[in-house]
Amino acid sequence: MTTVPRITELPNTLTQEIDTYNCLEITRSLRATDSQIFNGYLNYESLYDKRIIDTLGSLVDEVSSILSSNNEGLVVLSGCGTSGRLAYFVSRNFNCMISKLRKRNKKQKQKEEKQEEEEEEEEKDKDFFKYLISGGDSALLKSREGQEDNPQLGVKDLKEITKNAKKVLYIGITCGMSAPYVAGQLLYCSKNENTTPVLMGFNPVSMSRNTKIEGWDYSFKEALSQVQQNCQNLHILNPICGPEPVTGSTRMKSGSITKILLDTLFTAAICKAYNLTPSLNVNHNLMPKMNDLEGNSNKEICLKILLQFESVFRSTYLQSNDLHKVIHLAELALQKDPKNGEKGHVYYIGESNAGIIGLIDASECPPTFGASPESIRCFMPFGWKRMNNQEGDMEQIYPNNPFMKNSLQEFKKSFLPILQSNDLLIFLGTNDQFQKGEIAEFLTHVQKYRIENQLEFKIAGILCYSSTKFPKLIENEQFKWGDDLLLKFAFPSLDMIDNYKTLSYSDFSFKLIVNAITTGAHIRIGTVFRNRMINLKVSNNKLFFRAINIIQQLSNVSFENAKIALLRAIYNLENKKQLEEKQLFDTPVSNHLKVAIQKEKVVPTAIVLSIRPKMPVGQAIELLENERIIRNAIEKLLK
Repeated sequence: MTTVPRITELPNTLTQEIDTYNCLEITRSLRATDSQIFNGYLNYESLYDKRIIDTLGSLVDEVSSILSSNNEGLVVLSGCGTSGRLAYFVSRNFNCMISKLRKRNKKQKQKEEKQEEEEEEEEKDKDFFKYLISGGDSALLKSREGQEDNPQLGVKDLKEITKNAKKVLYIGITCGMSAPYVAGQLLYCSKNENTTPVLMGFNPVSMSRNTKIEGWDYSFKEALSQVQQNCQNLHILNPICGPEPVTGSTRMKSGSITKILLDTLFTAAICKAYNLTPSLNVNHNLMPKMNDLEGNSNKEICLKILLQFESVFRSTYLQSNDLHKVIHLAELALQKDPKNGEKGHVYYIGESNAGIIGLIDASECPPTFGASPESIRCFMPFGWKRMNNQEGDMEQIYPNNPFMKNSLQEFKKSFLPILQSNDLLIFLGTNDQFQKGEIAEFLTHVQKYRIENQLEFKIAGILCYSSTKFPKLIENEQFKWGDDLLLKFAFPSLDMIDNYKTLSYSDFSFKLIVNAITTGAHIRIGTVFRNRMINLKVSNNKLFFRAINIIQQLSNVSFENAKIALLRAIYNLENKKQLEEKQLFDTPVSNHLKVAIQKEKVVPTAIVLSIRPKMPVGQAIELLENERIIRNAIEKLLK
């Protein structure tokens, strides 16, 4: 079987030796690959190309029309994994923004009759933005296996959430142009006159996944072709930002550009719908001379916001010399302590948006790096009660699931008393949050607790604060609390009117930072080989075939032999004959996933078996158990 390599699944040439780099070199490599978000990749369309800007400009009209539709319209963001989590995060932020704008507008109005005031009171509770994530809200913290491979479930969820809307703008986010959950929704939208579908992804349309979806009539590529034939108003937003720094880890660049596009689109739409004039201080000499740009305010605002995001990226990575120190602390935390032989943990402590970004980052480490769910966690003041998710308090819905407990109160009760010397607490927040409120109080408490109990766990702070006169850069003000490290990052604020901030660029800066910390730390502890995520969880159809691709590339074997090695690792079988006897080659992938998800180090075991086909499975597993760093075990075999 031969498959066309998709850009999101290719290894990035800039990071081919990233597993040999120290923390500072890893940070620089991430900076280089993240620059492709803005610079583009090879000769493909990028974020700043005319078609992308034109599409954004058209969509601004669509979204602003819904925001002005007297509560009859809806914008639905949908995705799986990271894409679904970002759909939630962006929806939450812009619903909050509109609520605050309405309160402000109400105060500005002259006194009206009581009945009219009551009608406006009802209107302010309307959420114009809704999200769907395959597996529901519990998947915000832990992926639900098999859900994203189900196009019928996607349609069912979309029908339910849009049943009362007269007009819908649907945005399906699938970074690799591959998610069956989204494919089903796109095809459904193409047959509904009241719905405008948008596909967001980061491969060319020609590279959409063309493997037939199990239990359905189409592959993603075939479904998209049907949508294009059925629907004249399909919009496609697919700027190409190149391969990920760790192959296939679309939580990184693809996740970042997803947030950039959505924030840009919705901010410009709110400006238009509410007649706001944002303060976008961009040097006009830097503005590209596109045809018709100067006469189109939508495109001009979008382009200026994109340019500010690029400046935030650059100002964040100006701190590379300090960021790598936090990566090193996280690396030490995730290693075994030579004193007690136990691994430590990384705990994010954050409030509001900063905390949610920490939650999202922590949730992505188990499927990406095969990390245990306990190794990286995030806790927020009052947990789910302040997350504004659609299904409510998931701790109450799943009372027996300890990973749904994400409140700071839970951390104080269950985690603070048992902190180890190699644990790391990373506080995430803005200047105000570090100065007052729950985060500031807990930071003071935990420092005092550590001194009084003579403990040795580490503390780091990541503080992002506003520079109101963008693009003024504030000099790094790193200072120490004893042996603890506080890093400060400046970001611009987008003041729409009366100093009301509609978009906090700190979210983007926080995302770059926490992704760098966990990715760098896992690279350093050996869960990445070259720039391949060799310890990923084989938990869905996409990851099953990604695993085969990784085995092929690292072992230089055929697709068939790579699949044989993977199935042997999943089922603990000694040879191809046993696979044939059990008819496993003809078994649906979903059946393999049910077994694979229960096992650790499936892909590393399969790599060993592909390099040494005659080696017993038990011996391969033992080899990996005896070598703490997976990368080292594979290197020895390759030599």
